Amino acid sequence: LNSMTHHQLYTQRLREVPLCQPTWFCSRGVFDRVGGYAQNHPNEAEDMVFLYRHVALGGRLMRIDTPLLMYRFHAGSVCGQRAVPKDTIWALRVAELE
Repeated sequence: LNSMTHHQLYTQRLREVPLCQPTWFCSRGVFDRVGGYAQNHPNEAEDMVFLYRHVALGGRLMRIDTPLLMYRFHAGSVCGQRAVPKDTIWALRVAELE
């Protein structure tokens, strides 16, 4: 269970994506306002881009204390097979800070 405080959800976004992407939910209006997920490149960190855009537009980050699902990651998963290059991650973080 993610034990980050509300404040840490915002501050830790520069270190990692603080909420496991498959657990996000938002209204269609929020999704459309952010612009959806980037589909520019197969190795783009579309979850990070979405998160940064959402926060930049004044979007809130929240978590609930009750687990709603169990998330498993394994090397054979789609995420494990198409890891985003570290240079891409760093470029996104630097751009978020600027």
